Amino acid sequence: MITANKNMNEYVKEELVSIVMRLTNITEESKARKISNDIANVIDWSNSALMHKGLSWMAKNYLIKQNMI
Repeated sequence: MITANKNMNEYVKEELVSIVMRLTNITEESKARKISNDIANVIDWSNSALMHKGLSWMAKNYLIKQNMI
């Protein structure tokens, strides 16, 4: 179970890196990785109303609130 959670967490962070780079035009992967980690840390995984929105929606919503896009 721990391995599955760790793999899912890593998958989410990697997906968020590419989403952040696309939405913000950030070309530095290290900067996008830091932002994606921040996004992954604030996702409420127990909120079923948000889980159907998808990672792109969550990333975009976070970036808008942070005035990054």
